[in-house]
Amino acid sequence: MALTRDFKVTIRERLAQDPDFRECLLKESIECILSGDIETGKIILKDYFSVTADSEELRSLVDKSPENLIRMFRRPPKLRSDH
Repeated sequence: MALTRDFKVTIRERLAQDPDFRECLLKESIECILSGDIETGKIILKDYFSVTADSEELRSLVDKSPENLIRMFRRPPKLRSDH
């Protein structure tokens, strides 16, 4: 019997451990967005932020809290009447 692992768990573990993989994933998400595939780019960014959102470096670059970063890329977005 083959052993299997959840794909998202595998990706998140690799993101947490491999800076080169994080960089490539971030580049891929930007390329998707620039080529017009907004949904895929947002999904990739959400995975990236879920692992790196508590990073001080990321927070200082975008000046947002981890919760705000993840909320911006939630799918589907939760609409609020106060905006």
